[in-house]
Amino acid sequence: MKKMYNKLLTLVASSAFILAIQAVNAASREHIYQGEEPEALKKYKK
Repeated sequence: MKKMYNKLLTLVASSAFILAIQAVNAASREHIYQGEEPEALKKYKK
């Protein structure tokens, strides 16, 4: 029973992590469409 709970917890955590990454990507894309570059992109381009 405990192993199953741990697996479920891991699945939820990884799903939340993926959703967070997607949210950040979407926010970055919106900035680019507005003609603004997020700070992170500016650092990578230097």
